Amino acid sequence: MFVRSIWLQDFLSFNASPALWLDPGLTVITGPNGAGKSNLARSLDVARAVLAPHDHPESERLDLYREAGFEGAAEFTIKLDMVLDQPWEQDLVRTHVLAAYLTSDHPRPPQVANSMEETVGGLVAGSLTPLLSGTLVIRYRATVARPWARGLPKS
Repeated sequence: MFVRSIWLQDFLSFNASPALWLDPGLTVITGPNGAGKSNLARSLDVARAVLAPHDHPESERLDLYREAGFEGAAEFTIKLDMVLDQPWEQDLVRTHVLAAYLTSDHPRPPQVANSMEETVGGLVAGSLTPLLSGTLVIRYRATVARPWARGLPKS
């Protein structure tokens, strides 16, 4: 996975709407103590914990961030613009979509293709490209019953 940008609002030491744009390759973050380097890394830790299955030990890490709002704010937002650039990630998406398609109630052709590169009842592997990039939005709101929310940005 390649993270193209990070946008934080009211998360730890970030109270405005700073964005960090990243290029492919190695990125080195430098700065004086207290500049927010560790907090930037913590935003990635939150994303990893939010994406972990709920019964996975990693999901318990979210408890560490329940009070991560800037100066005690009850809400914060993390946005990560990402691209699934690894073959295994892309295969996982393709497999998931194919499984959903094959287990649906939609009529299927009599012969299903053997490869994801072939057409499967009108589903072409290249048509999945839009699913391989996008923005993950993570919101924490302490005042609601289910404080953690994740999804896509609202249009």
